[in-house]
Amino acid sequence: MQIQIEKTFRACIVALLFVAGCAHHVDPAHELHTQLEPFTSTRDQAVHLVTVSKQSLGPDSVNQLSVSYTALEAKGNDYAGFLNESASTSSLDTSKNKEYATSLSNAIDSFNSSFATIDPQQAPTSKLSNTWIPAFSDSVQHYWNQYHAALSAESPQKKTALTQQLKADTVWPNFEKIGTEPVSPTPHP
Repeated sequence: MQIQIEKTFRACIVALLFVAGCAHHVDPAHELHTQLEPFTSTRDQAVHLVTVSKQSLGPDSVNQLSVSYTALEAKGNDYAGFLNESASTSSLDTSKNKEYATSLSNAIDSFNSSFATIDPQQAPTSKLSNTWIPAFSDSVQHYWNQYHAALSAESPQKKTALTQQLKADTVWPNFEKIGTEPVSPTPHP
């Protein structure tokens, strides 16, 4: 009798684990948002550096910063555009993924070098990291391999929401829009 109870108990545990495993559905949109964190963090750090520097540098240095950041912004947005296009068209070109990753990594190196001459006081503690990019590029490919079928099957509304979230997580703002404060309207008496 004891053996039969143990077998039944084990069978129930196995069945519960199986049901729990089947019931656990991974949300591709949430997974994508999580995978984009290093990209988003680097963009946010660059925006913070530009914001602080725009407030403390003279006009010539701000112009140099604009040129440096704009080059970085372009490469970041090239990669962001590629990611958005891949999500919306349901195709991913592995060689382009690597190409955009390399271009962004090189742009970060160039920005760091330029920033060190533009704002030497902040530069030692404000270097943007690009060490995450190879792993990120690999995770883009892994994510695609794992979820592209699920993404292709999503409704148009969910695809739209996904691409909007992807843009929010990846698009780099224009230099002119960084660190600006909206002018409040003057009240009329």
